[in-house]
Amino acid sequence: MPQPNSESERTRLLESTAPLERMAYFRSELELQDESMAVLAPYRETFVKYAEDYADHLYAKFDRFAQTQLMLHMESSPGRLRRSWEYWFRALWTSGLDERFINMVWRSGVLHVALGIDQRFIDLAYGYTRRYCRDMAEREVPIPELRKVLRTVDALLDFCMLLATDAFISSTQRCDTEVMMGVAHQLRNPLTVIGGNAMRIRRTKGPCTDAQEHSEAIFEEAVRLERLVKAVGTYVDILNLKPEFEICSVPQLMSETLQILRPEYPSPDFEPELALEENNALVRGDERCLRPLFLQTLRNCLEAVDKANPRLRITSRPSTATPGFLQIEIENSGPSPDPDMIEALFEPFYSTRPLGTGFGLPIARLAAKKCMGSVTLRATPHGGCYTILLALPGAAGESVFFAGE
Repeated sequence: MPQPNSESERTRLLESTAPLERMAYFRSELELQDESMAVLAPYRETFVKYAEDYADHLYAKFDRFAQTQLMLHMESSPGRLRRSWEYWFRALWTSGLDERFINMVWRSGVLHVALGIDQRFIDLAYGYTRRYCRDMAEREVPIPELRKVLRTVDALLDFCMLLATDAFISSTQRCDTEVMMGVAHQLRNPLTVIGGNAMRIRRTKGPCTDAQEHSEAIFEEAVRLERLVKAVGTYVDILNLKPEFEICSVPQLMSETLQILRPEYPSPDFEPELALEENNALVRGDERCLRPLFLQTLRNCLEAVDKANPRLRITSRPSTATPGFLQIEIENSGPSPDPDMIEALFEPFYSTRPLGTGFGLPIARLAAKKCMGSVTLRATPHGGCYTILLALPGAAGESVFFAGE
């Protein structure tokens, strides 16, 4: 069976801990409290006796697939998987879902990612396990108690699946961000050298030479790539951010963002039209997400604005289509975006501008998502219009465990 690349990596995986607050929330939602768990007490010793048979059953199921046969037959320690499955099965009935058990299941999910195990096989294993446990309960539990026991058994397995899935999502996201940051880091120093040398060639005195013309193109590309590296860093920072929700002022954040963008205005006398509702000025979000959200959407509007007749209008009102949310619209004059290409604009690396990074709108969409909101773009007769939806105060409860995942 394949193993993590190093002993230090394996140690890191085995020492990782589950997000216990989120797991407590899952447990509460599944009604796995002491009272419901108590219905299993009379049958725990009986269920535990099935551990070895369960492990054999699961082994036989996966020994039928070419994709999993190799892992079963090439174990670093023969019988290790069976022993692990036996241990898990016993702990399922005896642990009381204590912190040790929760961390064990969580770490198994992290390890599955490190080993490159297809998550669909993990889900399939839980499907086999659910069927096995239900058959076992139907054999061992008297009919008057069977319904309550089966309900608790299902909730137990649902909880374990949530644990493993949560670990899978968190670990996969961490792997993705590590790759992105690694690439950005490796590019940064070479780009500095390339850009610096191109700049020195550009400054060479005398008649313009082919080398100077080529250096101009090299310098422009180096600048674009440096901007791309910075944008990737911003994207990863937001991706890793755990939102801390508070009441935020939209007019204040908009005004501060416009001030930052003033050097990018199409003319010195240009002024955007800010028409935000005073009675609905507050939203529930994280400023660390809202600032890049507003910055990127406003910047895109300014870049696309009609230079001969620049107009930028920002309005807000409670959404009628999505009650409980504030609808902010940012409309600019200029060419209307192609409706068939709008969704592509929100994909990383896609840009219609020669020096664009293709990360502005992906950053905006990710930042909106972190605040449980959204950002969309539509064509208008005289330009384009961004629509941002953000939660009004009191629109959602305090349980925001999935925000930013």
